[in-house]
Amino acid sequence: GDSVNTAARLAVAAARQGDDILCSEGVSSATSPVQLSAHQLYLQPAGSLMLKGKQGETKVFKPVSGDRHSVDAEFSLSVEIVGRELEMELLQRAIGNSRGGASPLSMSVVGIEGVEGVG
Repeated sequence: GDSVNTAARLAVAAARQGDDILCSEGVSSATSPVQLSAHQLYLQPAGSLMLKGKQGETKVFKPVSGDRHSVDAEFSLSVEIVGRELEMELLQRAIGNSRGGASPLSMSVVGIEGVEGVG
């Protein structure tokens, strides 16, 4: 059917671009980030392609190994945080635990609250 034809077209397009794998927006939408992160993967947007038998362009994605965001990059600050060492330690621990948890389905939820003006 249509899914098989699209997969075949994407396989050809991937080979032409020098990529191993390309997938459609449908696959990207149906794939859980938790499932991917368990294998140290994420799907990176790879533009749009005109595929034979399709009307309009098809958004494509390619799997990339590694973390989508590194904790260091997310928490590099241009200003020093004063007096929040414990809070930063707890936050970084929660992020680390969610990435390296014993179960691929483990996750952490962190809420950060503050009154207006505390930045």
